[in-house]
Amino acid sequence: MQVKLLQGRHLTTTERRHICQLVEQNLERGGTRRKSYTRLESSGTQHRIKIETPERDSWGRAVISTQTVLVDVR
Repeated sequence: MQVKLLQGRHLTTTERRHICQLVEQNLERGGTRRKSYTRLESSGTQHRIKIETPERDSWGRAVISTQTVLVDVR
């Protein structure tokens, strides 16, 4: 499968691989120790995916960085 980014920032190869697994296995959610992936909406081969990454701010507090991307998976 091939993942083409239509909207959003750059996706790493690992992120693309995880998105492919979500689509192939028809899952709504998935994740690793560092990131979680949620499929928000799908229409045909286009999927809107939310990627959440836990991080620390300059004060050492836990925050979650959220990114939403639109991809075409074929």
